[in-house]
Amino acid sequence: MSVLKKQGFHPRGLAVIVLSLLLATFAWAADGDGDGIDDELDNCPSVSNLNQDDMDNDGRGDPCDNCPGTSNFDQADGDMDGRGDPCDNCPEIPNYDQADDDMDGTGDACEKAANDEIHWGMVKAMYR
Repeated sequence: MSVLKKQGFHPRGLAVIVLSLLLATFAWAADGDGDGIDDELDNCPSVSNLNQDDMDNDGRGDPCDNCPGTSNFDQADGDMDGRGDPCDNCPEIPNYDQADDDMDGTGDACEKAANDEIHWGMVKAMYR
């Protein structure tokens, strides 16, 4: 060690270098999407969104929001089709495309299910 001290090396200097490298690694790991916002503070930690936009003020950043433009604090999506319940035109039946051919606000998937139920009820009634 005395040779190292003669060359200007100090053990505390090594500790500072190691600590700096560890902190730099930790800081990088705390920002999983690389947008410069620590994951703990990021309103969308899985998708880069440097400006932290949250159009509906539900606490979820727009790129991660399953119901853009409509507040959905718990991000509920009962039918798991990727569209949040408050803005899903058929929240009980998965309808990924949100198709609504007659534009009445009820998704085609729900209308088809309702029509099938009506027709099935009529068929059952005929055979009673």
